[in-house]
Amino acid sequence: GKDHHRPIHLKIPFNAIYYHLDPDTPYVGSVVLDASGYRVPQQGIIQLTVFNPSHHPVKTFLVKYDLKDMLPDTRTFVRQKIVNSSDQILRYAIHLRFICPKRKRFYLCRNIRVVFPHRLPDSIEQLQLSYEYPEEPRYF
Repeated sequence: GKDHHRPIHLKIPFNAIYYHLDPDTPYVGSVVLDASGYRVPQQGIIQLTVFNPSHHPVKTFLVKYDLKDMLPDTRTFVRQKIVNSSDQILRYAIHLRFICPKRKRFYLCRNIRVVFPHRLPDSIEQLQLSYEYPEEPRYF
């Protein structure tokens, strides 16, 4: 049967670091999760919205994932990257870690790493989205 578990929304404050290297240097942040992790369905979409200190949304990430062939006692990750198509400069990224401690139980674990620009990209920028997963084996 399908896992109809509906996760609750969490609001987790986190610090982001900005390295003043050049105008395209992004913020980097790490959202620390509880030790027990955050239970998620076997497949779906993780939505994470980054807010600035004034509580205005900066970026909403929508990350598709599918763990239907994940075995107990394994882990994996999904990374979504968004680059400027013309110069391939990284604009946004999110790195999600998943664990399956026992059959049909899936959790986001440890932390969620995010990268986002210190300013919104120009509206004329063409952005390109890609996903990355572990090399074989996909679950380890």
